[in-house]
Amino acid sequence: MQLIKIILIHFHKKMKNKILLSLIIFSLVVLAGSAFGQIKSQKNISVTSPALSIPIEAIKPTETGKAVEIEIQKTSETTTIALPTAVNVKISPKEAEPILINEKPVEFKGLEAAPALSLEVKTKLISTAPTTASVKIDIDEERKLTKIEVVDTVAITQEILKFEESTLKVETPKRDISLAILPDMVSQIVIANEQQKVEKIELKMVNQEPLYEVNGEKEEKIFWLIPAKIPITTQLSVETGEITKIKKPWWGYILDFIAF
Repeated sequence: MQLIKIILIHFHKKMKNKILLSLIIFSLVVLAGSAFGQIKSQKNISVTSPALSIPIEAIKPTETGKAVEIEIQKTSETTTIALPTAVNVKISPKEAEPILINEKPVEFKGLEAAPALSLEVKTKLISTAPTTASVKIDIDEERKLTKIEVVDTVAITQEILKFEESTLKVETPKRDISLAILPDMVSQIVIANEQQKVEKIELKMVNQEPLYEVNGEKEEKIFWLIPAKIPITTQLSVETGEITKIKKPWWGYILDFIAF
């Protein structure tokens, strides 16, 4: 009996050491995998070149006086130029000459294609103080639309945009309306109202009034098990940031009650 007891104690200690050793090896593997993942993610980070600032004196009229020209030293990194706030810019993506500066077409000397524009835009909601955001304006000539990008959030539009006195406006049949909110704020408002994945933001005219229309997708689980996705369309006022309409399929409202 004493021998059996000694064997069991020895076996217990041996198994205990094996378990401890396994836990140590497992921890080292997890740490190594985490470190490798961080290194891999760092390698995949894309570095965006900064916008090239254009001084006001660099925007000159052409010889004919019918246009303005901006001479840019051609480099592979020049994809975005920052315009001074003193200029007026008009963006009409459906027109043959989509960019007007101070009411004249612009020629970019030294570049094969028109670059994206970076503008310092002031926004102001009724309840907040004015804020300034760096807005990237890029024209997709093939699709005849403009991309408005702020902090990696993009909205698209085919409407005519104007940049005047540091304010971004949309042209309507009645008047030019200032954008009190920009795409990044639109996304935040929609998600705060109802958790969802924002897939598309569009600035468009509805009944001659401009609004943001956001297409999102809400993930639910029916009885904690069955995954379901509900498409959501949210409309917001460009002037106030107020949500004016939410559209879901009829079955989406049912899922809201039975899903978790």
